Order: sequence, then C-alpha cells, then structure tokens
Amino acid sequence: MDVYKNNLVQEQIKLQKDLLQNRKCFFFLVNNDPPLEDIFTEEGTTWRLISELHKWPSRVNDELEAAEQRHFTDRENIEEKLTERKEAFEKNCIYLDKRIKEVYSWSELNQHKFNLPKIEEYAVEIKLKEDEKEKLIREEQALTGTRPEFTLFNEITRKFDAHYELWTKISGMMNNKQKWNECSMKDIEVDQVELTIKESLKTLQKLQKTFATDEGIQKILTQMS
Repeated sequence: MDVYKNNLVQEQIKLQKDLLQNRKCFFFLVNNDPPLEDIFTEEGTTWRLISELHKWPSRVNDELEAAEQRHFTDRENIEEKLTERKEAFEKNCIYLDKRIKEVYSWSELNQHKFNLPKIEEYAVEIKLKEDEKEKLIREEQALTGTRPEFTLFNEITRKFDAHYELWTKISGMMNNKQKWNECSMKDIEVDQVELTIKESLKTLQKLQKTFATDEGIQKILTQMS
C-alpha cells in the first residue's frame, strides 16, 4: 500500500512542478512586455503558454484519475495475491498439523535421543511459519486494517511448544545424568549438581500439570522423578 501512496504523491509533485514552471515562464514573458501579436495570436509563445496554463487543471485531474485507476487495479491484484498466500498458508498448516501429531504420540523415555532431532526440525519449520504468519498479518493490516487470526496455526504452536519443552528438558536431564554417572566423583561439582536437580524437579512438576490428562507422558515423568 505504501508503494501506491508514494507513486500517487510523486505524480502529484511532478504535475505541480510542471504547472509552477509553466506559470513562471508565463509571468516572465508578461512582465517583459511581449508584443501583442505574441499574446493574441496562436503562433505566439505567450499565447501557447497561456493556452497550456489553462489546460493544466483538467490535465492534472485526468492524470490523477488515471493514476487512481492504476492504483485501484494494482490494489486488487495485491489483495488477490495476498488472499492466495493466506490460503496456501492455511493448507500448509493442515498438512503440518497431520505430520506433527507423531510428536504427541511419543511415550517412551528411552526414545528421547531419537525424538530430540526430529522435534528440533519441527521447531525450525514452525519458526519459519511464524515469520511468514507475521508478514501476512502486517500486509493484511496495511492493506485492509484487519488482522487475520490463523487459528489452526496458533493451536499447533500452543500444543507443540509444550511438547518441545517436554522433550528438550527430558533430554537435558538425561544427558546430565549420563555425564554424572560417567565422570569421577572428584570432577563433580556438588553444589552445581544440587542446583540442577532442584531446577529439574521444578520443571517436572510444571510438566506434570501441563500434561495432567496425558497418561503416556505422565508415565515418562514418573520415571524421571
């Protein structure tokens, strides 16, 4: 939309400059006492300037109307393309929703190493879609003043974010546990271990509330406790 406004403003400025220059030339000639035949005959320079000067208002209106029509056509094209992009975004969200449901079915703790790379891939995809959504929202608001909702995508991100936190936290806890088991006692920083365990317990409590109705995940969290 800004492009249209700028184009219209530039055209108005150009027409105003041309009109001003024409007036300057006219008054310069008049002030310098041109011969009468120069003013009152069609062949005279001053006559041509006067004639052009009187034509400019209608020319300005014609030019503005033509520019408005071009901008109207361009706006329709932009709106049509934006609608197509929003529809494509929604279709991609339906496909994403079907694929991402595999994440919600994970219920085996020993699969965390295999689950983490997959969920990270989904996280990257969702981030890209989040950027695309925000761009569509900005364009829609600039064009129509309204804000599209993208309800399905918002629901996908809400559910996914909870599972992403679950598996990244579990993976971090399991990695810490393995590291502590493999290193010697003298290399373990007891204070840091205690702090990490306390934070992990708080995280598990939070996740238990988040997934209160999911029996599979509750089983995993019980194993972690």
